[in-house]
Amino acid sequence: YLGFTARLHTAALFFIPLLVWLFLRLQENPQTIRIILFIIFAILGLYTQYYVALLFFPFSILVIYPSSRLTIKSWLSIVLIICASFIPWLGAAAKNPHAICACPPAYLALPATLAASTLGGIGEVTLRRFGELPIIILIFFTFVTGFNLFLFWKGTHKDRVLTYLYVIPLMLISIAGSLGPFFTPKGFAAYSPFFFALTAIGISSLKNSSRIAMVNISFLLIINIIQIANPFFWGTPIRPVVDITKTISDIPIVHISSITYYSTQFYLPGAQQNLLTKNPFSVQTVGYIGGTPVPEITADRLWLIDTKNWVDSDQRNAQLSYVNKNYKIVSEVSFREVSVKLLQLK
Repeated sequence: YLGFTARLHTAALFFIPLLVWLFLRLQENPQTIRIILFIIFAILGLYTQYYVALLFFPFSILVIYPSSRLTIKSWLSIVLIICASFIPWLGAAAKNPHAICACPPAYLALPATLAASTLGGIGEVTLRRFGELPIIILIFFTFVTGFNLFLFWKGTHKDRVLTYLYVIPLMLISIAGSLGPFFTPKGFAAYSPFFFALTAIGISSLKNSSRIAMVNISFLLIINIIQIANPFFWGTPIRPVVDITKTISDIPIVHISSITYYSTQFYLPGAQQNLLTKNPFSVQTVGYIGGTPVPEITADRLWLIDTKNWVDSDQRNAQLSYVNKNYKIVSEVSFREVSVKLLQLK
């Protein structure tokens, strides 16, 4: 499921720049073939990720400008056709509620989004655990992020169109994110090409732009090296966990968190695996991808995979208390934030 959502965000990264290019061509000369291509790819983009809809707000502003050869009437007709094609999705969404969203509030999502392009990562590191970094790395990352935001700000003064295409969607999703769980930095990463373009324009607007560009590239390379070398950025260590459980493959594997459950399912599709805590996804989603929690475990021996990530702390503590009461630990191995225990019924 996580890989599926990542592929959709990556596909949106293709559709959004493509739609901008098609729209700019449409403004220059609203030929029928250009209108058809724009409508087709807009529909495909919307069915890929709903953040694509944010583009239509800056598009509508650009249509009003005198330099646009696309009339307001034609633009409204195009938008109505695209909206009408989206009705089946709305009907399906009404019948199949979306899974519980882990989107953070806007006051966390907005700074994480602005920092993500520079730091080359989003999610857990930039949102929740950034403060756990060593102070030297924290200061360096903060400085480089601030430096790139300054370059981005300089670029917004030089290119009106790119500024509209990035800032207006960011403002809209920030407002929505303050009202409900709608702002996911992973989704808005599809707009990052505009951030990079405005940053480059900001560099070119300064004196000694070539030197500044080389310095900034050096900063980004250092960040990449740190992230490659530091285990803090490596994510959940699933493969070593899988290798441990393969040593005794004929006993059940139980999981405290859904993040290890689904990842381990991919590597061990034939293994008997169970989730002990409440699944964060909706009943409909679980019906497709599996992961219904088991009420209790009764096996004589089992593997227990535990992590504090992506799980309610109260549920985790309750399950660990039950397990410790009824099972004894035969062996235990830890891989950063994930522990693997071989348990025997007392």
